[in-house]
Amino acid sequence: MQAIPYIGMALTAVGALADYRAKQAQAQQLEAQATQSELQGRANAVAYKRQGNEVLRRMNQVMAANIARGSARGINPFGSKGVIEMSNMYNRRLGISEFQIARDNATMAKEMAKYQAGQQLTAAKTIRQLAPFQMVGKIATGYMTTKQIYGDQFTPFQSFANAVMPTPRRTMESF
Repeated sequence: MQAIPYIGMALTAVGALADYRAKQAQAQQLEAQATQSELQGRANAVAYKRQGNEVLRRMNQVMAANIARGSARGINPFGSKGVIEMSNMYNRRLGISEFQIARDNATMAKEMAKYQAGQQLTAAKTIRQLAPFQMVGKIATGYMTTKQIYGDQFTPFQSFANAVMPTPRRTMESF
């Protein structure tokens, strides 16, 4: 039965190592999510830019259609400030406003993705830095618990302690 404390300590060490490896995997997963977040942010930004370009394209179509209809009815579309020009100014204002919103959304999508990726990378870094200390702490806690339960029966470091603590030597002067 003298092997039981040693088996318990071995299981504690194995469990602490498994937890350490799990934290390493968690950190890698957070790093991968950070990369994915940045890619998703860029994809969203591209989608918003396309949306803005589509708004400008539709605006140009509407303005061209207004000019063509006016010309077909005999109205000078490039003349004085008439109905066609007023309509085109209104469409231009709306189109530019929607384009600017899409452009701002693209910028925000990229910046939010960078922020989220930064948060994920910080979490991964923290996990990587703390994992070794947590592992050592779990092993030390397991050692102390085993030592409390089994007392003098569990002395795995007795010879190590003797190796570290020098024994006094007698010198010629001490005689």
